[in-house]
Amino acid sequence: MVCNDNCFAKIRLNISVAGRPGCVDVLVNVVTGLVSLADASPEILTVVLPLVMDELLRNAVEHGNCSDPFKNIALNAALDRDVLMLEVQDEGNGFDYETVLAEVPPPALTGSGRGLQLVRHYCESMEFENGGRKVRVYLKIV
Repeated sequence: MVCNDNCFAKIRLNISVAGRPGCVDVLVNVVTGLVSLADASPEILTVVLPLVMDELLRNAVEHGNCSDPFKNIALNAALDRDVLMLEVQDEGNGFDYETVLAEVPPPALTGSGRGLQLVRHYCESMEFENGGRKVRVYLKIV
């Protein structure tokens, strides 16, 4: 196989798993491994992407699904050139994301919401759907 500069420019992943805490690390490793094929920057691969994914997935498992192992989380990832789209959806009741994100300063690093503030800081954009049960972020990888 001949591989040109765009060989790994497009990556798609759609997966739904039981929302157990152990699934978070596995999903982070899978996506990070795939993104590493696209010449992502070392900082993205070792710091930013794991942090963003960990926050989004743990929020879905712990807050969205209330750590119920019978509820699933869905992860969609799409890489197109230098932008990674991550979408995480849980089966919970949702939350008032506008209020959480509007709190300035963030809740004193002890309350809820600080993870979403971190995610928003590192990502180009963050969107919510389904009453907060689905979050979509866009992250530049170079």
